[in-house]
Amino acid sequence: MPRAVARRLGPLLLLATIGCPQESIQRLEIRPTPEQFFPFNRKGQAMPFTAHVLDKNNFLIAVDTATWKSSDESVITVDVSGKVTAIGSGTAQLQAEYKGFTAAIPISVTIIGKVELSPATDITIKMRQTQQFSAVVKDDHGQVVPDHKVVWSMMGYAADVDQTGLVRGQAIGESVLQAKAGDEVARVKINVLDWE
Repeated sequence: MPRAVARRLGPLLLLATIGCPQESIQRLEIRPTPEQFFPFNRKGQAMPFTAHVLDKNNFLIAVDTATWKSSDESVITVDVSGKVTAIGSGTAQLQAEYKGFTAAIPISVTIIGKVELSPATDITIKMRQTQQFSAVVKDDHGQVVPDHKVVWSMMGYAADVDQTGLVRGQAIGESVLQAKAGDEVARVKINVLDWE
């Protein structure tokens, strides 16, 4: 039987299991699970993971040191403590091994590489005239990221834009249209002329 040691730190009681015998182990589980952590969307973003040892009744009997491995180190790396770091876009398996038991969870990384606007060049419109823009989001490998949220904004008073990318001329002058996804921003100038 494993030996339990309790230690009280202020109001908290910590219970550690020492010498967990292999015959009492039913399975290994990696925490947090994919449903419990935020997506990896920035290069260098890091998150700690732990290996939980469970018995046949799914009771936690230890949180112990496992051997960690990434199935694709171009997507994620993992150190000896279980800290995962995002490297590039893609999906990789985070794998843990402890006393012959293994567990793995998928981790997806989406790092935005660029935002492409259409029209892609500066335009001229008249007051009260509209122009529809669209944006294509690509990851750091140049692959299209479908349905990624784009935030539209306008710098300057001459034009305005809604969150569908529809630009409307408001006053004579120049504004800058911005489309942002992740940390990437695409910009074009909007020159507004008087209505004739």
